[in-house]
Formats: sequence, C-alpha cells, structure tokens
Amino acid sequence: MAKQIIELTVAEKALLDNYDPAMKTVGLSAILSTLILTIMTIMSDLYNGIMTSAALAVGDTAVQDVDHGAFDFVINGQKYSKAASGATELALDALTATADSMYNGILFSIGVNGTVDFAEDTGVEDAGYATAALAMAAAKALTPAADHIAIGWAALGNGSGVVTLGTTALTDAITFEQAPTMFTTVSGNA
Repeated sequence: MAKQIIELTVAEKALLDNYDPAMKTVGLSAILSTLILTIMTIMSDLYNGIMTSAALAVGDTAVQDVDHGAFDFVINGQKYSKAASGATELALDALTATADSMYNGILFSIGVNGTVDFAEDTGVEDAGYATAALAMAAAKALTPAADHIAIGWAALGNGSGVVTLGTTALTDAITFEQAPTMFTTVSGNA
C-alpha cells in the first residue's frame, strides 16, 4: 500500500505540535492563538480603512491650514503608517473659497503613496451649502481616488461671510469628522 502525503497548513501544524496523546486533546491556547491569527489574516486581507484616527484638526503652526496626527491604515490588505504632519500642515489654498455665508464639504484621504489628499464638493455651480450638516453629508458622499481611503471629512464655512483660503483662520470656520477606525469601540462595550 502506497503512503499518502498530506500537506498541512501552518495552523494545522500548530495544533499537532500541541497535541497531547495521553489526553487526546489539543491545548486550548494553541487553538485560540490559531483562530485569532486566522481571523486577523482574513480581516487584513479584506479590510481597507483607517486603523487609528488621523486626528484632523486646525493647524498648530498656521491656523489657516490643517494638521493630522500619526496614524495607521490598511489599503488592499497592506498596512501603512503615516507620521504626524507637524510643521508640514495641509494648505487648503487650492480649494474653492466658500460663497458668502455658505459651506463647502471636504474629503480627506490617503493613498498607498502616503500622501494626504483632499477633494471638495462646493454644491451646484460652486454656490455652496446652506448648512454645515449639508456640506458634511456632501463630503461623505465623495469617493476617494483609486488606492486611497477616507481619513475624515470637514465642513468649511462660517455661516456669516466668505472664508478666504490661505488667509482666514479656520478656528471658527471648519468642523471635522474623523473616519471610523477598524477597532471603533461600540458605546456601552468599552
């Protein structure tokens, strides 16, 4: 009778390494470790998103710019890390100035190249949106470019005048919403 060769996966080998012939059992810790490793592998292959918050905020160095903290993210199953912006803040000068007393929606995203990008929705014919909530909804409807993920959104405007980008302090002119992280805590389960 010919011998049959059986190929084992790493997980199966780990289980066999912990097999106790006297007890006819496999160690529970080995089973749990293998299960957790398998779930994490599947999740990282399927997950595209931010793992830790980008902490978008008004710039420390220049209040007309935007800062981000250090964060980790996954695109196409590959994990990346981005250092905090520090003194190299995001200048929004290229965006459209808000119409008088109106709001624009902004999508902040990052790509596999590690560059933080932004796109805007200024409403019909660049007229803007009447409220920050409408602008935020428009920003969330924007789709990141290929090989990019959203790291957050913003409603830009102050409801009582024009925001001149690169000049107007964003302190009272921008509202941020961070993208949910892979491990966001559900209320009541912390």
